[in-house]
Amino acid sequence: MKIQLLYFDGCPNLAPARDALRDALAAEKLDVRVDEIDVEAPDAPEWARGWGSPTILVDGKDLTGATRSTGAACRIYKGGGPSVAEIRAHLAEARGAPPASRGRVALPMLGAMTAALAASACCVVPAVLALVGLSGAGFGAALAPYRIYFLLATGVALGAGFWLVYRREKDACGCEVPRTRRMARVALWITAAIAVALAAYPLLGDGTAKAGSEEAAATATLRLKVTGMDCPECTSTIANRIKKVPGVVSASVDFESGIAVVRYDGRDGMEAAAIAAVEDAGFTATAAP
Repeated sequence: MKIQLLYFDGCPNLAPARDALRDALAAEKLDVRVDEIDVEAPDAPEWARGWGSPTILVDGKDLTGATRSTGAACRIYKGGGPSVAEIRAHLAEARGAPPASRGRVALPMLGAMTAALAASACCVVPAVLALVGLSGAGFGAALAPYRIYFLLATGVALGAGFWLVYRREKDACGCEVPRTRRMARVALWITAAIAVALAAYPLLGDGTAKAGSEEAAATATLRLKVTGMDCPECTSTIANRIKKVPGVVSASVDFESGIAVVRYDGRDGMEAAAIAAVEDAGFTATAAP
């Protein structure tokens, strides 16, 4: 990392800028030499002439994004001279060091995603397991009674994450930590969007689901009473699972009534096979009149 302090004598903000730079380097624990260049000295390099005083360049870039002008002048920053926080932000960016809060915000983001997934587990987990040919084994349904607590945990975790990346904080030296948290904020907003989508997923269905063709010929019909459904979208998982049973022509599931209607080819053992399919999806079923 290359740091240069450009100046010429007579500007009142030179001393505060030098002090702020020293404090910023100490706060960032950087042992870097600062090259001070008098832009009006006879031996000053040509590229340095025209910069205002004081100017701090970090790897050739000005703190404020300014460029060299045609004539030197005393520079006035917001608050007089460049602040410690402003200098620290550029130092951290130059060395690729993530802000301290970025590591801390990872935990709330992970917590929010985990809680949101648990809140939607009644439908998401059985559906995913069904796609790979595994049984839900009641896992999703077992979490359903705790859905409200998982939703609250999602909200708390996201709230903690937003507080961490948007708050103004100070470190042990009393200096404001630079607010170079753009990537952490973007990641948090993406996490929030995914968490909300996961949490809302179980509520997206209209309460009915069908699998297979109801127009195809079937010789027998079976009705099942399904229990354990915690959300409208659960019906889709159950219907698709039943449809995989050999001999099933179509399956429809209604959330409000809890009734599953199975149309099949009349083969023996369909009731037990259909009930087993519902249990594989993580729910329970019994024969209904």
